[in-house]
Amino acid sequence: MNTESYFGDGLFNFISSDLPDKEYYKNAHWAITECNLWLWLKNYTPDNNKGFVFTDDIEIKIISKKMFEQNIATGHSGASFNITMYKMNYIAKNGYDAFRNMWYNKN
Repeated sequence: MNTESYFGDGLFNFISSDLPDKEYYKNAHWAITECNLWLWLKNYTPDNNKGFVFTDDIEIKIISKKMFEQNIATGHSGASFNITMYKMNYIAKNGYDAFRNMWYNKN
């Protein structure tokens, strides 16, 4: 599998620059790539009672720590972190192209 074509370049050029989500997605994508955790995330399903915010999984903690190396992550609330990670989980399981198609279809 060509991971860059499957997981994408992480630029999210199809999302308007007006939306703060774009910077959150870019930040999370970068962190997951830097930590080499895309394949792990592809096989991961968060606990329904914990989501990504309250999980004890070390890999999520590694990703979160990496995200905070960039200033954009300091703007996250628990909810925005959870939503962002669910979007990254979608990309991991379905691919970047599927996420782009989903984005266009919802807007």
